[in-house]
Amino acid sequence: MDLPHLRAVLRKSLPEHMIPSRFIGLSRLPVTRSGKIDRKALPDVIGETALSVYEPPSSNTERLVAKVFGELLMAKQVSRHDGFFALGGDSLSCIHLVTRLEQETGKAVAVRDVFEVPTVEGLAARIVSGPQPYSPLVRFRQVTAERKIGQRTIVCFPPAGGLPTLFGQEPVLRAWQPFGCVLGIQARGMRPIETSFTSYSEMLSCYISAITGSIATPLIFVGWSLGGKVAHDVATRLQALGYDIDAIVILDCSAVGNQNGWDDASPNDPYNINIDQVLLEFDPKMSVDFISNLSEDEKVVRVAAVFADIGVFPAQISAQDTKFAHQLLLGMVSQAQLLEGRTAPGYFHGPTLLVRGQENAQKQNDPYLGWTDYCSNIDLLDVKHRHMKLLVGDAAIEVAKVIATWLKGLF
Repeated sequence: MDLPHLRAVLRKSLPEHMIPSRFIGLSRLPVTRSGKIDRKALPDVIGETALSVYEPPSSNTERLVAKVFGELLMAKQVSRHDGFFALGGDSLSCIHLVTRLEQETGKAVAVRDVFEVPTVEGLAARIVSGPQPYSPLVRFRQVTAERKIGQRTIVCFPPAGGLPTLFGQEPVLRAWQPFGCVLGIQARGMRPIETSFTSYSEMLSCYISAITGSIATPLIFVGWSLGGKVAHDVATRLQALGYDIDAIVILDCSAVGNQNGWDDASPNDPYNINIDQVLLEFDPKMSVDFISNLSEDEKVVRVAAVFADIGVFPAQISAQDTKFAHQLLLGMVSQAQLLEGRTAPGYFHGPTLLVRGQENAQKQNDPYLGWTDYCSNIDLLDVKHRHMKLLVGDAAIEVAKVIATWLKGLF
């Protein structure tokens, strides 16, 4: 099997991080009595990793990047042309890659760098050339072939914290693949060299400028928590400018206020309150009294452990991972505080899907969480997963499929 050629063919329609890292050859596919593929009879894929032809790293920076690739992905030999995703990395482990590279090089590395230039050679060159200008767009899936009729772009707006990598998980991308490109929005301020947005209107203007300057297809917006508000506000402003927004998906977010308890930051010590919320959500055994007796540093270490449990960080947490957790928590507070400057929402003309998590599904006062005043056509779906875990593990698979089914019904 010519693995380099196979990967080259797949690259024509798939992004780097969705190309399988292992392959196995079959003379025929097993089928059931009805003639369908028998997935249960398929063998485990324990074949050869699809590596490029080996060429040793040619500089100190390339050797450093190759070393980190090998350590994170347990690869014995890493060529300068090998890609992080081709070796088995994914959208969650790329966060650990970023923290390790920053630790090893002392230079800023962005999550989007890993998606744009995932090879040893490419990342090393990006590190040497220095940080790229901030852009909110993280390209998870790009269609390299000619655009098909009806092709759309799905733009994903993250919760407070501004990190969109959970939207880039393979099960999510696989479910949304039929509808076109998938991009994530990353807030400014996730890297030490970046300053956070100073106002809600500045943030919206930045996102609108990036979207209108880079995307020519009709748009679908998906927003989770605070990202639901942002997605709706960007959509209504773009519609007013004459852009095609085919649909909005709002994941467990109220139209105004803070009905789900996660959108806004408390004015009274917002940093520690956000940490406490994360810890209580992911570890039900932890009591409020126990958390209140922890120092801020102890809380951050425990939050980093939470991120490790859901796969964002490795099992063995480093000091750099803890530092990144601290940066993410600061981002959560900064993003949520921007909502204080949010004006009344506009009105979206088009189909909207509201997906409610377990907590909001139990509320009876307003099942639509206030969105009927700001959307023309709303479908409501409930999932049996809590707010903070909607795109984690099995919940991510279910939520992605629910959204895909709804989109298929529209288009």
